[in-house]
Amino acid sequence: MTLDEARQWLASNASGDRRHEGIGHAGYVDLYETADEATRGKLLDAMTFLLVDGNDSDQLLASSFFARAGAPPPLLRDLATAYVTRKFDGHHPLADLLGRLTYQMSEDVAAILVRQFNADPVRQFGLSYAVLRHDKRGPTWDNFVRALPSIDQADDLVTGFRAAFAAQRVDDYFALLRGRPESLLRAVASRLSHESGQALLAAAL
Repeated sequence: MTLDEARQWLASNASGDRRHEGIGHAGYVDLYETADEATRGKLLDAMTFLLVDGNDSDQLLASSFFARAGAPPPLLRDLATAYVTRKFDGHHPLADLLGRLTYQMSEDVAAILVRQFNADPVRQFGLSYAVLRHDKRGPTWDNFVRALPSIDQADDLVTGFRAAFAAQRVDDYFALLRGRPESLLRAVASRLSHESGQALLAAAL
């Protein structure tokens, strides 16, 4: 299957306005849950092509699909391997998706991503959400802490919060943000739940 074939397959298997209504509204997740094994396999292949090779709208569709439908263990390994071999950085949508799937991730698959993160934690900071819960107090946490002073965008610091939450180290993370500009901290807080945002401001301001 090529990227164009993946798009064509998805279009031909969309009923009504499925592609435009989005996942969860008679969307591809519903197709996945009701399809036979062969159709499921083709759907997973097509979404993988969109995620790895597609444009922004392709990647958004595929990321939304996998975030809702999950990924079988062999595919999750393939996604982790693709992230590494394609030399994506932490801002690629696949990094965020792997974070969303971290609770489904086996330790051997996580190890693939841990190595990638530890090789360049600043460039791969977006991958921290996927890896930190698998090495909460070892070298990965240490590299996360070392990278943090170089991270100065609110969205990236929200990713850091998600990583710390997955690793059950939110209090430590908030403490590491002390001394950051108030405007930046408030921007981060506004992107969190009210309770978490207030806790961040209380701890870091």
